[in-house]
Amino acid sequence: MSHRAGIPLRAEDALFLHAQSPRLCQQVGAVLLLEPAAALDISALRAVITERVRAIPTLRHRLEPASGRWRRPRWVADEGDIGPRIREVRCGQDGNPRTLAGIVDTFFSLECDPYRRPWEVWLIPGAPDGRTAVAVKIHHALGDSHAIIAALTKLLDPTAEGPARRVATGQNAASGRQLPGNDGSRDAVGVAVRGAAARLQDGLRAVRGLSHLAAAGAAPDVSVCGPFTGGRRRYVQAVLPAWEVARTARGLDTQIADLLLAVTAEALGRLLRSRGEETAGQVVRIAVPRACPVRGRGRAPGTEPRNRTAAVTLDAPIGPASPAQRLAAVRGQVAARVHRGDAAAAAMVLRVMNFLPLPLQRLAAVQFYQRRWFNLLVSVFPGARRSYALLGARVEEAYPVLALADGAGLAIGAMTWERSMAVGILADAGLVPDVDKLAAEIPAAFELYRAAAQA
Repeated sequence: MSHRAGIPLRAEDALFLHAQSPRLCQQVGAVLLLEPAAALDISALRAVITERVRAIPTLRHRLEPASGRWRRPRWVADEGDIGPRIREVRCGQDGNPRTLAGIVDTFFSLECDPYRRPWEVWLIPGAPDGRTAVAVKIHHALGDSHAIIAALTKLLDPTAEGPARRVATGQNAASGRQLPGNDGSRDAVGVAVRGAAARLQDGLRAVRGLSHLAAAGAAPDVSVCGPFTGGRRRYVQAVLPAWEVARTARGLDTQIADLLLAVTAEALGRLLRSRGEETAGQVVRIAVPRACPVRGRGRAPGTEPRNRTAAVTLDAPIGPASPAQRLAAVRGQVAARVHRGDAAAAAMVLRVMNFLPLPLQRLAAVQFYQRRWFNLLVSVFPGARRSYALLGARVEEAYPVLALADGAGLAIGAMTWERSMAVGILADAGLVPDVDKLAAEIPAAFELYRAAAQA
């Protein structure tokens, strides 16, 4: 496909291309743990992924370099052989690390090349308890964490029916059928008026949000933030019982996302105190990605942004506090900041970047996505509630992997996978060498909130 035939890279996706550096890989992914079974065949895995990638638009494209300094890279069809992207990596062989954790750390320390290999898969036999692991990553310009989970479920085989989906019983203009008593022209006018009103409301909310973003100022100084001295990453996991998380949130009259944000703040405070740091009265600023609607249904196919999230921030206390006090400080902050326009403002900044020349767009992206504005990323999103298998082996656990921002040493993702709430933590090895302690503190912190709910 020629350069001219490609689709220009939008600012919402280019943000992560511009933010990338040799010390800052911009990629999202997942780590799957399969049940103990017969060894999976790498040739069979290549064959099934090659076949199913045809139905996954996210994985069928790559970037073509810009033809000039002021032009944008473009998305083109990826017609190369994807076989080399799917490798088998055995613990302790051919110079590989001796443990699963070491291999996964290496996998997420190596960057995806969006121009040649925008995604990769490693099959890793020899995981603990006789299991097999599969690590998947895609360049962040191809999509966000929601995109990788959607792609994963298309690569896997469902083994059981999922929960019943809510089905709309009424008809509306979008359904293609007219409402009784209205003709098509009046309905079209109504849709146009409502669309214009929604865009005006979005614009006013974004302007209001910009003032709040400007007033927030810089994030506090925390030892998990600072200049990256290398590109080495550490990846660890924690797991919580999904049913108990939901029941605890109900008992505390809060949202699951707010509960997990409070648990994260509790665990991070414990980690910092174990380093001998003072946390009384201190807060951390957490960036929380929020899904944004894509306005304009008349877009040409493929021109929608692949990243559809904009982050809002909240300040969470990390000093000693009771679960009730910490949860009260966190509860509702995200929803309130979305309502006042912070998410709309962040999305508007990205849209405005589409009109900047490429050098200015790159400069704006680097300034926008860094530790100056937040200390860590935390994303809580739904995963899969049904059971999935790969080549006949059931996927027992699946952990999300987020990307780090420049100088922010932690990125934490949490999602439901069957009966588990899987928490994946990516850390810069230089800033957070003790990230294992953070992973251990998350279940311990959750127990405090479960006990409070029971009380």
